[in-house]
Amino acid sequence: VACCLAMERSRGADSFWQPYLRTLPAAPPNPWLLEGPALAEALEAVAAEAAEVAAEAEEGEEEGGGSFAGGGRKAGQGSGEAAASSGRGSEMGGGGGRMGWGAAVEAARRRYEGAADEVLEVVGGGGAQLVAGGLRREELMWALAQVVSRSLGCGASAGLLPYIDMANHHPAARPPMMMLDERDQVVFAVTSIREGELAPLAAGQELFISYQAEDMPPLKAWLKWGFVPQCLPPAAAH
Repeated sequence: VACCLAMERSRGADSFWQPYLRTLPAAPPNPWLLEGPALAEALEAVAAEAAEVAAEAEEGEEEGGGSFAGGGRKAGQGSGEAAASSGRGSEMGGGGGRMGWGAAVEAARRRYEGAADEVLEVVGGGGAQLVAGGLRREELMWALAQVVSRSLGCGASAGLLPYIDMANHHPAARPPMMMLDERDQVVFAVTSIREGELAPLAAGQELFISYQAEDMPPLKAWLKWGFVPQCLPPAAAH
């Protein structure tokens, strides 16, 4: 999918998908695209968010506020902005935690760079450029990051849902629904539902979807989206 996306992007205005391609961020949010000071800043930011959430959870427990459920700060995935971290302070608050997440970033970078090089080798680019359109490794890495950060579902069922993937995450929303249209073709629909109830939208109000982040460990979520959804319980970081 990433190879097809990269090739469509290289076609420019000739691509059928050009309107969709224009919606994709020039800089995907994945931390494994970052290096040096930019990566260090991202690690510090997610550590600070984790410490803040851990402190809020501890304060809530002391006041008898019950367990931390996570709120509704949106992901901002369409713009690639990081938001809403909820890992345990014990995991990301100290130097050991940052080193662990930094090592995970490097491992992810090597994995995706290896995948890009395999594609280039298969199509005859010799690891330097793709014969079709002169595509290069960094362009494949861009496409890989788009697919990783924007794909919905998991395993063999994961894939891109163009335009639907522009919607931001909200833990109380529901994922896109797969259904059959009047011609018995598979389509996906987005419905404004909160906590299982229809929630009609007012003019200008944002339509959210669920990324089903609650099934994902904080580190994996950060590598995928560049943020840790606040819906993740602190215990998930252990």
